Amino acid sequence: MQVKRSVASYSQVFIQRLVNHVTQLFTSTRKNGWDSIHALRKETQVMRITLGLLFFLYTTCPIGQSGGVGEVAFSNSGSPAAQSEFLRALAHLHNFEYQDAPEHFRRAEEIDPGFVMAYWGEDMTKNHGIWHQQDLSAAREVLSRFGATAEARRAKAPTEREKEYLGTIEIIYGEGAKEERDKK
Repeated sequence: MQVKRSVASYSQVFIQRLVNHVTQLFTSTRKNGWDSIHALRKETQVMRITLGLLFFLYTTCPIGQSGGVGEVAFSNSGSPAAQSEFLRALAHLHNFEYQDAPEHFRRAEEIDPGFVMAYWGEDMTKNHGIWHQQDLSAAREVLSRFGATAEARRAKAPTEREKEYLGTIEIIYGEGAKEERDKK
């Protein structure tokens, strides 16, 4: 799988880092007195130039076909008609945009009802590993829409690779406590 982030994605990260940096500078200035104001002025000049360059790039560079979420390449067995929605959803997922991704995965499922990886992707939006959050009931509902049992779902996967991806979902949303499942 290949993920390319857009200028917009990088600018969001940069702006957050910039805000954190400015906060640290002001905190340092308060602690160290006015001696560090000269350093603050230099840092401010650098930040202004960087922000100007970033603004220029953001307004003049094409964001890409996926609406500013980046470009993703992921080979799969889904129908060609469902690929654009699936790849857009996958880009949203990789940008931690858990509210937007499921809609596109569901559109891919509507276009190709047997598209294993679209169901896998929608299920992945229910697990927020960084924040230790999981919507187990919603994830299991997605799984049940694709097949009544793990065996039935696995039988629908046309490739061994996709069977393995489904296997991870069965573990993530399987039986037992989340902490136990996370260790498997």
